[in-house]
Amino acid sequence: MVGIGIDHISVARRLPIDAEQLARVVARLRLDAATPTVRWSLGDRGTCEVDTAFAPFAHEGGLGFTTTALLWDPEQCGFASLDVTLVPCDPRESQLELHPSEAIGDWWTSRIPAYLDLAHAALEELAQELLWQQSRLADEG
Repeated sequence: MVGIGIDHISVARRLPIDAEQLARVVARLRLDAATPTVRWSLGDRGTCEVDTAFAPFAHEGGLGFTTTALLWDPEQCGFASLDVTLVPCDPRESQLELHPSEAIGDWWTSRIPAYLDLAHAALEELAQELLWQQSRLADEG
């Protein structure tokens, strides 16, 4: 899912993580990370860094979590600061969303398709990490 507005470009994905597991999944990610951020090199798209200090907040569907991220182009000429949210949207699903925390700047504004490609790749990497952490919870019983 993509949302595009004059000052707002977001990407989102629903994950099969129920509201009751969100806090445990986020805690596992935080414990598993060797540093305060996780970083993925996304090939010729660029790089993403996500802060693992997900902060809880009250959400209409239950407890949600928020953190920040940075997207860098491959040559590290331009970056975008993002807000990351993970919120329950029904009893069995949560939504992961990345959206700019401020204007993305002229460099990315002139390269919206590349920005969206990188944002989608970053969303997918973080989604897969969260799903893997969830699977580890299931293995623990």
